[in-house]
Amino acid sequence: MEWMDQVEQQLEVSLSENQRIALEQAVQGRIEEAVGKAEEQHAGQMHDLRQELEETSRHVDALRKQRFDEQVDTAIQTAKAKNKEAVLALLDMEKVQLDETGHLTGLQEQLNALRAREGYLFEEGCLTGSKGNFGREIEPMGPIGLSDAIARHYHRR
Repeated sequence: MEWMDQVEQQLEVSLSENQRIALEQAVQGRIEEAVGKAEEQHAGQMHDLRQELEETSRHVDALRKQRFDEQVDTAIQTAKAKNKEAVLALLDMEKVQLDETGHLTGLQEQLNALRAREGYLFEEGCLTGSKGNFGREIEPMGPIGLSDAIARHYHRR
């Protein structure tokens, strides 16, 4: 009888061990299924968030470019360039950066060097009031009144 009791106990232990293993496998399967569903849901959300991030990044880049261009235009205008496009063509824009504070670096140095080298591109470098044009005097630019225009007209004759 003792032998039978041992066999019965082993069967009960084996049966309960098998049940425990089956239960663990079932629970593990359900966990994996739930994780898979959650990953699918989150994958869609992650995709949407990535798209939003990319769109926001494009907008930020566009705003930075716009701010950069506006500051370059303002600096060239402040330097009193006669022809913005000509000045831009002579600048090395790779050396011009927008720093963390929002200020341009590297542009003013280039504008100063360009003014020294190609002064005719800037208002201060023009030859107003000097002899030129085959010895005739070049009249200063700027607004004049009617009386000045009449005086200049009759003075030439």
